[in-house]
Amino acid sequence: MDPRRSGSLGPRQDHLSGVAIPAPALATWARREVVTADKLNAATLAPLTYLSNPPRLTCRGVVADQRLPKGQRLYVRWAPSSDINGFTADADTRWFTAQDSGIYDLSASLTVESNGAPQANGDGVLLFLIKRAANGTQTSFAVIREIYEQPVSPQLLAVQTPAFLQAGESIGVALYLDSGSQSSTYQFSYGDAQHTFHARMVGAGATTSFGSPSEPPVAIPDWTDGELLAPADLMARISHPLQTLYNPSRFLASSVLDYTYTAFPNQRRSIPWRGSAFEQSGGWTLGAGGTTATAPQAGVYLVSYFTAVERNGTPSTQPDAAFQVHLVRNSAAITVHHRQLTRTGMWASGVGSELVFLNAGDALSIDLSASKPGITWRNPAIDPSNTEVWHSFSAVMLAPSATSMQG
Repeated sequence: MDPRRSGSLGPRQDHLSGVAIPAPALATWARREVVTADKLNAATLAPLTYLSNPPRLTCRGVVADQRLPKGQRLYVRWAPSSDINGFTADADTRWFTAQDSGIYDLSASLTVESNGAPQANGDGVLLFLIKRAANGTQTSFAVIREIYEQPVSPQLLAVQTPAFLQAGESIGVALYLDSGSQSSTYQFSYGDAQHTFHARMVGAGATTSFGSPSEPPVAIPDWTDGELLAPADLMARISHPLQTLYNPSRFLASSVLDYTYTAFPNQRRSIPWRGSAFEQSGGWTLGAGGTTATAPQAGVYLVSYFTAVERNGTPSTQPDAAFQVHLVRNSAAITVHHRQLTRTGMWASGVGSELVFLNAGDALSIDLSASKPGITWRNPAIDPSNTEVWHSFSAVMLAPSATSMQG
């Protein structure tokens, strides 16, 4: 019999993490059972303890004297003082292994600079968020590119995305510098605060995939003295609300359809997302030719996105090199992020992450605009055999009972 369903707290405590590994299973209830203190602890205390102290990883600062040679990946070594809860680190602090399966919110931010002038119209610098399976196979969660233009000036690379991790899979961060760079190596900017890597469990109930079934939020009745409780009542008041927190509503789109956008003043182009690369749980829908993701439930969501954009025409450092990426709710822009793209034939990434309150039926989109009329922008033409993830659009519910951002 599973001890997590029979009365004991059940899941072991990982001595490296301080949290229950794996997430405690949620209780079921039977007619006429004697509800003991042990059963209530297993049904309420254990999962609430897990949710209030979830697996997480915080790295601040990198090991000194690492260099980013051109034309090679650098797998970043993080400072040994990293805070680990529900992960284990390898000896080089390059890879961090998840001890529990689920949906994790991942983010990385690094700042680099050159030792000299970049090539004409800038060097491409890439950041990879990578998953490594137990057999060593690597796949990317995210790839973003920045165009480094100014000699001996810092360049920030940052990205955020949710991802499903199986227990035993590892995560890490890598950087890559254009092979055409005039600098033989780039270096990390000074200061631990400029380099971070985070992971936090946001979906403990997703045990098989990003799209594991979720539980919609439910109204929770008050308890009253003297009432007779059926198993359905205990499910409604204990197990179902916890299931909503274990497995929140969410979606993830990780590829775009081909599109072009010719800039025109005050006009945006909604980026179309590929239905075959759309995963969801809770009833999200992808509509309007792949340009909108519609929320099935009200609540506060963490919305994250990154997308690679290519520009035609001649290389330029003038205002015609600027483009904007908008997060849009019901056709109204919530945020906008401005980017520069000084090179043609090479793409740069627009990146953002926001906390957003959504009502059921609200539609989100990611829109593109540009500063100078007549310049054409598009998604980059990437070889179909390339499995790197250059585009992502996602939302994960964080507050299912919220009625506004004010609470």
